[in-house]
Amino acid sequence: MEHTTRHTIPAHTGRMLRDARLSRHWSYRRAGRETGVSASMLVHLEAARRAPSTAVAAAIIRAYKLPSWQAAALWDAAVEGAGRDYRSWSTPASRRDVGHDAA
Repeated sequence: MEHTTRHTIPAHTGRMLRDARLSRHWSYRRAGRETGVSASMLVHLEAARRAPSTAVAAAIIRAYKLPSWQAAALWDAAVEGAGRDYRSWSTPASRRDVGHDAA
């Protein structure tokens, strides 16, 4: 069996996500509905046990309306080409839509 590396985010980024969700008075279920991300994935992100794909990061940034500095922290922790990533999320136009210039 091949071993794969699990990508995680910094603990402070997980805390930032939790604070952003709670500031909206959203439960995990509500945040899941608003973002299209499963509640269990949100739990893992807030606990810094997983890193989001760029598609998941973009969905959270949009739904939570994160300010640019928080969006940048989440985007920097995102793993391109992982999980729910779709080709359209990695295009330069899509990156600009969530406040980031193309790399």
